[in-house]
Amino acid sequence: MKVSIHSINSAGIRAAMTRDHYTVAELLGTFTHPTHEGNDWTVRLYRAADALVFATNADPVWEGSEDFDTLAAEYGVDLSQWTGGAK
Repeated sequence: MKVSIHSINSAGIRAAMTRDHYTVAELLGTFTHPTHEGNDWTVRLYRAADALVFATNADPVWEGSEDFDTLAAEYGVDLSQWTGGAK
């Protein structure tokens, strides 16, 4: 689903999008932690500024960072549908 930069609740993602002149991202999914409850444990996956990124309750976790695959595995997110099967 396409979303406006203004609807993304992550200053880090909005800053990267603004820097690269993007105004729209694609929300790929919202995921809850398998063993923890509450909004603090919910992440959203976007395609923003030509990369995949998790919006977390802290800093965003960008594709290519060492924590990206770890976070995806922790939440049970199958990235292959968005990465061409590479993950």
